[in-house]
Amino acid sequence: EILSLLGENGSGKTTLMNMLSGIYQPDSGSIFVEGKEVNISSPEDAKRLTVYGCYELAAEGAEIPCTCGSYVNMAKAVELALSGGYDLLTGKLIGTEAGTEFASFADFVAAVKLQLTAILEKTKQVLRVTDGLMYDICPSLFMSPTYESSITSGVELYRGGAKYSNTSITGVGLATLTDSLLAVKKVVFDRKLVSLRELTEILKQNWQDQEKLRLICKNTGAKYGNNDPEADSLA
Repeated sequence: EILSLLGENGSGKTTLMNMLSGIYQPDSGSIFVEGKEVNISSPEDAKRLTVYGCYELAAEGAEIPCTCGSYVNMAKAVELALSGGYDLLTGKLIGTEAGTEFASFADFVAAVKLQLTAILEKTKQVLRVTDGLMYDICPSLFMSPTYESSITSGVELYRGGAKYSNTSITGVGLATLTDSLLAVKKVVFDRKLVSLRELTEILKQNWQDQEKLRLICKNTGAKYGNNDPEADSLA
């Protein structure tokens, strides 16, 4: 594969490559490699970018990637949209307090996105706390000496010895989220078998005496991961 960067004289080709190689630092914007935002401060760091965990890029020997710092159940956002942000089991507000009446399926999808954003923000708040406790929970006494920045500064990695330090949030349950949305669309908005309020009460009772409806929801036809256009576009 041959890649090239084309442009008029003075369009910024050299400047762009200098930023990608760590010679120049961007005044604004972000650099992403394989979907992950990276900070490249030197040519050495650019050369050391490697894959950690399953897919995340990091500068080897200079960065703590903290892969999978937390997990978020994406399908939970459907429940929270139905309940106005409250957990159906505990009654606690874990999303954002919002209305539960929707004129269309598009409005319901927007509510799900709102709740997903809310739980992501709360997860970020938790990460800020747990990241500050990493040294107490898991001191890196053997890993620190393998980092030049930690050796030079004499500071343990999780206390600021790493040149770069980041964390991540992993969203899980995309297929379940999509299939749940399709089920709501089918039984509430398309076939109008139940209202959203009725469906919420049924879920609170764990489908008690509603086996027929549960099977209808389960066998919606369209499922994520089967090259179904409706499911794939919704995901």
